[in-house]
Amino acid sequence: MAILFSALSIAGVVTGGHTVTKVTQLFFIACILKALGSILVNASHLFFAEMMFESNVMYLKVEGTFTESENLNW
Repeated sequence: MAILFSALSIAGVVTGGHTVTKVTQLFFIACILKALGSILVNASHLFFAEMMFESNVMYLKVEGTFTESENLNW
């Protein structure tokens, strides 16, 4: 709410001006707030996805030959 009130006071919507000007300013303020909100949502989704990431990749290091593996007595 503080962002909205500061945006309104900066734009001069609260004091003076024509009705069309006020509506236009409110429209632009709403667009700016929506853009800021979508940026915050996207950033939080990116952060949450990084925190919840689980990889299914398996690391396997194999050394030797097939003949060496046949000689093992399991």
